[in-house]
Amino acid sequence: MTDAWAESAEGWDDNPAVRQYAAAAHHSLLATLEQEFFPLEGRDVLDFGCGTGLMTARLADQAKSIIGLDTSPAMLEQFEARASAWPHVRAEAGPLPADVRVDLVVASSVLGFVPDLGATLRMLSGHLRPGGLLVHWDWERQPGGEDGVSRDEVRAAMMSAGLRLCSLDIAFELQFDGYTMAPLRGVARKGKSSKGC
Repeated sequence: MTDAWAESAEGWDDNPAVRQYAAAAHHSLLATLEQEFFPLEGRDVLDFGCGTGLMTARLADQAKSIIGLDTSPAMLEQFEARASAWPHVRAEAGPLPADVRVDLVVASSVLGFVPDLGATLRMLSGHLRPGGLLVHWDWERQPGGEDGVSRDEVRAAMMSAGLRLCSLDIAFELQFDGYTMAPLRGVARKGKSSKGC
């Protein structure tokens, strides 16, 4: 199987649009965690589709542990180089052992590329502890388009995965080279919570 990201991985972090998007997604995540009364400190995190680790790097100083999961060996090589600064961060090519449990799953611009959204969300839900959160950012499919995810697909897939959808909205808007980046953010919780959704 070829690595579709092999040519992009080494220079990925040098792309200004990638850096701007990663910073905005991180800011969006912090706002989401505050709204959901879900402090990051002491949490076990799964960065699904971690790429080179731009999100992980922003979470590593607060999280108890982080697993970066990606199918691209080239991206994971970059991730591992970055993660070497933190002993509690590790890379995995997947699948994860069935007994791995985390408090928070983040998935930035990846669920729109998986072959089966429902199956992927069921897998991620299986690794979430009760009360845990899943937060994702993906490109919203436009009418007549093929790329990205639709709101209806996300709602149905979350429900089939046993997750309670807390919110589904546009996370942020960024202007870059005349193009507007406006990813759809989905927030879901596994089970009940005394606070938040």
